[in-house]
This record gives sequence, C-alpha cells and structure tokens, in this order.
Amino acid sequence: KNSDEFTRLFLPQITFAPKTFINGNFNSISNQLVFNGNSSKLTFGNLVFKNLNAEANSSTQFKFNTSCEKFYLTDSTWLSDFEIVTNTNSDSTNFGLVWDNKTKKKSQGDLSAIIHFNPDLIKVNILPSQFYFTDSVWNITGGNNIVFDSTRMTINKLILVHDNQMIGLNG
Repeated sequence: KNSDEFTRLFLPQITFAPKTFINGNFNSISNQLVFNGNSSKLTFGNLVFKNLNAEANSSTQFKFNTSCEKFYLTDSTWLSDFEIVTNTNSDSTNFGLVWDNKTKKKSQGDLSAIIHFNPDLIKVNILPSQFYFTDSVWNITGGNNIVFDSTRMTINKLILVHDNQMIGLNG
C-alpha cells in the first residue's frame, strides 16, 4: 500500500519507493522480534539508498543487518556494495561497516567498532580497520575511543595512518 501519508505524518524525512516491502512480527512470550524489508530506493533527508535490504532478529542477541547497492552521501559521492552488520547485547554493540565502489581508483573499506552503552555515556572503540580512498590505503589504529556524554563528545587517540602520513584526533 501507499505509505506516503503515514511517513509524511510520522517520519517526514523518509520517503520509500513504490513496492517497498516491510514485514515483521514480535512474539511477546519469547520476546523475539523478526523484521525484514527491501526497497528499490529509500531517502532519509539528503541520504539515498538504492536497492536496500534490511533484516533484524532478536533471538539471543539483537542482530541487525542492512545492505544496499549504492548509498549516496551526496549526488556525486557514494559507497557501493554498502553493508552494516550489528550484534547487540544488553550493554554493547559489535558494529561492522564495509563497502567497495569497484572504481578505477580503489575506494573500499572494512571498519569495525564496539559501542559500549553506560547509563551516563556511550563509548565507541574503533577496532584496527582499513579503508581505501582514491587508491590510498588508510589504517585506523586500535586503542582509541570516542566518548559521548550528556554535554560533549571526546575523542581519544583516534589515529589514521597512510604510508608516512598520519592524522590524529584527540580532544
């Protein structure tokens, strides 16, 4: 059915392509959620997802996976074969993000993080990861964290390295 009236009222920043499929159910006895959906195009504000698939399941952990053929950040900047995989426990989420633009100049990435949830803050540890930007390989070193609390965001030892170049964020 046409979801335009619903999304305009409750989610005005989201638009779905015609024939978008969303299915899900929740079993209150087993406390299990199952969800899946796909859309040839989903727009969220200025972000556009082409051929988006998503699925979630909460059997023992909450698992959420989504992928799309192209994820447009702007009309001229995109990530192809884009995928997010998460596994969430009561106090943390393992997070993975991959993409591969398959362009002449290599543009791909494989990023991993652990997100910890505490009553007063959220702490993100980006695990040693790697991405390519216009044929240049960049590595994210371990031992970093980004902390969000009610008043600020603090970045600790976030270091990106390419050959003899380094970008470090602290503060």
